[in-house]
Amino acid sequence: MTPPRLAIATAPFRQTLRESIVTAQTCGAAGVQFDARYELKPAEFGVTARRQLLHELRERDLSVASLDFPLRSTIYDADRIDDRMAALRRTMEFASQLKSSVVTVRSGPLPEDENSAEAVRLADVLEDLARYGNHIGATLCLTSAGADAERLAAVVREAVRQGPLAVDFDPAAALLARRQPGADLRTLYDCLGQFQLRDAVRDTQTSGRETALGRGEIDWDEMFALIGEMHFRGWLVVRRNEGDDRVGDAARAVKYAKAVMLE
Repeated sequence: MTPPRLAIATAPFRQTLRESIVTAQTCGAAGVQFDARYELKPAEFGVTARRQLLHELRERDLSVASLDFPLRSTIYDADRIDDRMAALRRTMEFASQLKSSVVTVRSGPLPEDENSAEAVRLADVLEDLARYGNHIGATLCLTSAGADAERLAAVVREAVRQGPLAVDFDPAAALLARRQPGADLRTLYDCLGQFQLRDAVRDTQTSGRETALGRGEIDWDEMFALIGEMHFRGWLVVRRNEGDDRVGDAARAVKYAKAVMLE
């Protein structure tokens, strides 16, 4: 049975685009996740530039796993919502042009009252984006970011009827939110569109901090076993947002993940 594919989120390296591609190859990844707001802007990549980028990736045996679009507010914030929606549609189209089918985005805190104006607006936003994704062959994945797994699953399963919608699961965020990553992953088993390889440790003073993969509190034997049970065939994305040796930590994370998956 073919194991999931490993990718690296390159934006945290703060390198040039070419340097990031070389780094991903050197680290042993099969794919890359680009930041479509600050690192790889759709407006700067016409047909020729896209072809050149895809050619360079193929030369290094890499694929675009996904595009991430960081938001400055919640996805359903009424302020400048039309601009936000247009930017997300452009990113989804750009992902499709780069032979990827996944765009990740943080929704922001989910509305607690399912009947509130915010909850209705969130459902409308997701419905619109899912419908557009269905048209162009792209899937919007909501990054879990420590959200209540039951509520997030309900949003993904019930709020959208017009197209695909999935979850980009972040076990480190779940841990730092004092949740159980294994239990949350079980809750979201049929919603998973991408999985972040991030680790973390908690402390008594703050929520905790991110750490190198395998050095934190997450039970990776359990995580990979669950992923195997789910027959997940999407991308596992190494993301190292902190630390003084992010490239080295990413390379070690790829090696660690391969070793655990092959046990």
